[in-house]
Amino acid sequence: MVQSNLDAMLSGDNSPIKAIKDAWKWLDSEGWVLSGEAYDCGKLVRILLTTALSLSAATLRKDIWDAHNACLLLEDKIMDMILDALSETVTDKILTRLNILIANLGKFIKFYTATDKAQANMTIALSTVINKLVDITNTLTSLLTNLKTQQAASLALPM
Repeated sequence: MVQSNLDAMLSGDNSPIKAIKDAWKWLDSEGWVLSGEAYDCGKLVRILLTTALSLSAATLRKDIWDAHNACLLLEDKIMDMILDALSETVTDKILTRLNILIANLGKFIKFYTATDKAQANMTIALSTVINKLVDITNTLTSLLTNLKTQQAASLALPM
């Protein structure tokens, strides 16, 4: 049953039980003494059904209707609590995994940026080294040419 349909049905009914706290009062008024332990909604539903079955024949029809309404309401509330807990758990897991993914993505970006900068610096350094090696090669070529010229001149001179 949909919550809005259940709420509409209960609001039109003169049942003494329209919420969980009403269930406690109704059970107390019927002479059921609840111990001090914490009762979850499922346990209250079972207590209300037991109460409804144990009532006298004169009040059975109305009280069973009241207990039935309370059971429907409590069952719906239990489902809401379960669905809320599940949705919170699923949401928390998704957010946790997304946060891990975002953190890893951040680490990857830092690494990639550092690698990219290192590669750029290495390219600049290699370009500088290449330019220096070209200069050295040109100087050595010039020296070799001068040496060959001097050697040829010294061989050409008569002794």
